[in-house]
Amino acid sequence: MSTALGKTSRQGGRQETVRIAVVAGDSFIRRGLQTLLADPGLIVVGEAATLEGACEIVLKTAPHVVVIDPDGAGVGGTHAVRRLSDELPLAQLVVLTSRSDEESVFGALAAGASGYLLKASATAEIQAAVWAAFDGASHLSPEITSMVLGRLRPSRYVVRGARSSADLTERELDVLRLVSEGRDNQEIAASLLLSASTVKSHISNILTKLHLRNRIQAAVYAAEHDLL
Repeated sequence: MSTALGKTSRQGGRQETVRIAVVAGDSFIRRGLQTLLADPGLIVVGEAATLEGACEIVLKTAPHVVVIDPDGAGVGGTHAVRRLSDELPLAQLVVLTSRSDEESVFGALAAGASGYLLKASATAEIQAAVWAAFDGASHLSPEITSMVLGRLRPSRYVVRGARSSADLTERELDVLRLVSEGRDNQEIAASLLLSASTVKSHISNILTKLHLRNRIQAAVYAAEHDLL
């Protein structure tokens, strides 16, 4: 399973169009992503080679999803993910990188990335990550999935701005624990005897109350605060 914290795939007949911005210092990667993301329902509305250019193009084109390669010169690594996350909270961020070390992975996820893919990922996986981000879920490469589920440790990767879990209800805490186990909405619904829409509402409330962006940050938060 390549999606650790919320499996989402595009369903036939969906009418949404996902607006995408591509950020990469390497022009070859930008052109490649333009080609890889040429799929019905996906449209690249802008591209940038630097962090400053990314902020400008995102403000101008209002994409739903930003696919960012943080490795290149002028982009800025995890700093770029955090800045885009802070300045452009409505855009979901998908990281496409060659880095699979723990520090890079958890740094990007804690900074607000909704997805983390390695550059060897297949076209279908990159497209799936974009659709997942658009749907409010999180998609990770298989290697990264194993790392997230196997190596979360309290007090190492702090999610900035998070608030206390004291305001969460018992049911929301139950949902949070299952999110942290990598369960999708349907699996959580079946486990707790709830409807999928109710689970979705609980997750939205959890993220709002804790001031978090996505399910991955919620999983990091749960590990840090011994809620698992």
